[in-house]
Amino acid sequence: MDEQDWLTCTDSTPMLHFLQGKISDRKLRLFAVSCYRLIWHWITDAPSRRAVDVADRFADRLASRRELADAHATAYTTYLNSYDNSLFAYAVADEDAAHAATIAARDVAVVQRVNELATLVRDVIANPFRPLPLLDKGVLAWSGGIIPRLAQAIYDDRHLPTGTLDAERLAVLADALEDAGLTEAELLGHLRKPGPHFRGCWPVDLLLGRS
Repeated sequence: MDEQDWLTCTDSTPMLHFLQGKISDRKLRLFAVSCYRLIWHWITDAPSRRAVDVADRFADRLASRRELADAHATAYTTYLNSYDNSLFAYAVADEDAAHAATIAARDVAVVQRVNELATLVRDVIANPFRPLPLLDKGVLAWSGGIIPRLAQAIYDDRHLPTGTLDAERLAVLADALEDAGLTEAELLGHLRKPGPHFRGCWPVDLLLGRS
């Protein structure tokens, strides 16, 4: 895969394959969580929903590895004992984040009949063929540090159960960055895209110092 492939790809599968070993488990986990939140209405059993919630918290170190393993085991047992065609999201809590991301993408494709997750990959992962923009410390300190506070509030106050970040607040964040002197067109443009945007959105992560 080259840069042009990355920018134009419409299938998340080769993108995820290309990213193996290149990005953090946190990013992969958040991608998996976002996949299942996109099809939340298809996930009806409580253990699967709990697995998504625990995996979501685990990505940000708010749940322990033991909680993750327990959520996976409970959701998997529910799947084994079920006799219907419901969608079970136990894979999201798999210890292997790359496996969780791959299975989550497959499940979305099965439900939606198409794989439209390339945009989600590009929301969570910046262009891997270019370095991330450098942030001047003055931008982060501008107006009493309002920009990191805005980014944190956007990250925390997402829309549930879809897990999407608020597009209007992201646009306000872009305006604040411009007022602070940031001129990075790709970063500002991404924040102003209608989305959907999810936890792990690369400009928000960059502003919060997360990877």
